[in-house]
Amino acid sequence: MEWDDMAALEAALDSEIGRRIADDATTNLGSLATFRGLALQLDDA
Repeated sequence: MEWDDMAALEAALDSEIGRRIADDATTNLGSLATFRGLALQLDDA
């Protein structure tokens, strides 16, 4: 997605559709995301 400038991006996010998308992401993202742990061992070089 591209916007001409920051003002255009802010206007898009503040529109009715932008607010609905934000609400949908907030509501559904937790059920779609999974946490996977990662363990690293760093060796001194």
